[in-house]
Amino acid sequence: MHVIKVTRTLRNEPDGAPTGVPARLGNRAELLETREGWAKVRLIDVLGEPEGWVSKDAVGELEAAAGPIDKAAFARTCWREALSFGVNPHYLAAVAELRSRITDGRQGNEYGPFRFAQVEWDANRTNAEHDIDFTAADILDWGSQCVVFAVMTQRAQEAFVKTMARDPNAVELYLTQMVGTAAGASSLQKPDEAIDIVLAAVSDKDLPIGLTRDEVLQRYSGHLMSPNGAPLKVSLVLEQLASALKTALDAMRPLIIEAGNDVLDDPAIRTDVLEDAGRPTSPASPSSTDGLFRSKAPRIMALLMKDFGFEDFQAAGILGNLGHETAGFRLLQEVRPRSGRGGYGWAQWTGSRRVAFEEFCLRQGLQPSSDEANYGFLRHELTNTSERKAVPAVRATRSLKEAVRVFQEEYERAGVINYKSREAWAGRALEAFLKQGAGH
Repeated sequence: MHVIKVTRTLRNEPDGAPTGVPARLGNRAELLETREGWAKVRLIDVLGEPEGWVSKDAVGELEAAAGPIDKAAFARTCWREALSFGVNPHYLAAVAELRSRITDGRQGNEYGPFRFAQVEWDANRTNAEHDIDFTAADILDWGSQCVVFAVMTQRAQEAFVKTMARDPNAVELYLTQMVGTAAGASSLQKPDEAIDIVLAAVSDKDLPIGLTRDEVLQRYSGHLMSPNGAPLKVSLVLEQLASALKTALDAMRPLIIEAGNDVLDDPAIRTDVLEDAGRPTSPASPSSTDGLFRSKAPRIMALLMKDFGFEDFQAAGILGNLGHETAGFRLLQEVRPRSGRGGYGWAQWTGSRRVAFEEFCLRQGLQPSSDEANYGFLRHELTNTSERKAVPAVRATRSLKEAVRVFQEEYERAGVINYKSREAWAGRALEAFLKQGAGH
C-alpha cells in the first residue's frame, strides 16, 4: 500500500501531459508501474479510482500503525459485528488473538489483527448481499477488518452447514476458513490423510478466495506443517488447532463476557461464550438482545406516525435503521469510531450533527441518553433542518424494505450499510407494534 507524499497532477504518461486530475497529499494509492523516475498509480480513495503518472518521489509506502489494540474495545466491536452478521463474537475475537494477539500493524505481507494479506482482503472487501464496499486501503483499519472477517465467517459457517448438515465447532470452522469448505469437509472424513493431499484433491474454485494451495500451506504453516516443513496429517492439524484455539478462547473469554453484558437481555443466559474449541459456534442471536428494542419500538413508531403521517411499515423502516445502528438501543456510543468521538445516540449522530445534538440536549435540559432527547432531536432534524427531505421520501415508499433503504440513503448515510441487518430490525419493530396493537 502506498500514499501520495506531495500533491501532484496525474499525467497521461511519464513526463507527459497533465490529465487535470490531482493526486493530493495523503491520497492512498496502488503502485502499478515505475519507469525512469516516474510512477504510475491508481488513486484508490478517489471516486472512479483514476490512474496516471507522478514523479516517483511523490509516492511513498504507507505503513500500518503498529501496536496493541485495546482488547476491551475489540471485544465490543466483535459483539457488534457478530450481531450484525449472525456469527459468534467469542470466535471472532479468538481468531484475532490467535493470529496477532490482537495487535495492529504489519507482519511480513499481512496486516492488522486478522493478519489479512492484501490479495485476500481485496477478494473479500466487497459484498453485495450486505452492501459492504471497503477500499483496498481499509485493510489498515482494524474495525473494517472486523466487519470483513465476520462476513467471511458467516459465509464459511453457512457453507459448512450446507455441506455437513450440522453446525461446526470452533476447530472445524477455523479449518474451513483456512483451507476452504470442500477441503475442510474432506479433512474431517479423512483424518489420516496428509493435509496437502486433501488440498490437492479439491478444485481451484473450492480454495479460499485469493489463495493458491501453496499459499494456503505457507500462510498457515504453523498449523498445517511440521517444523521440518512436511505437511501434517489432518488428525494432528485438528489437535494443534484445538489447543491453539483453546488458549485464544481462554484469553478473550472475560472480555467477551463483559462486552456481552452491555447488549444481552439476560446476561445470565448466554450462548456466546465458547468453553472450549470443540463446542458448536452458536451465533450471537438478536432474539437474546432485542428485548429493549421490542419494548420501545411501538411507542416510537406511534410518535413518528402521529408527528409525520407515516404508515406503520414506514415508521418501522426508520426503527430498523435505529435498531441496527445501536444494537437495539443498547449501544448509544459508537463502539469503534474511525475518527474523533464517533457517533452517539439513536442515529449515531456524528461530527457537527453530534455537536448539534449535545447543544439541543443542553438547551432542553435533557440527558443525551434519554428517549426524550433522542426522539426530540430526531423530530427536530426531520422538521427544522435539511434532513427533513427524508420525510417525503419515506412517505413515498410502498414496502418495509423500501422504507429501510430510503431512510438510510436520505438520513443515515452510513459507512457500512448492511441492509440485511437493518431490514431484520425493521421486521422486529413492525412485529412488536402489531402485537401490541392486537393486545389492546
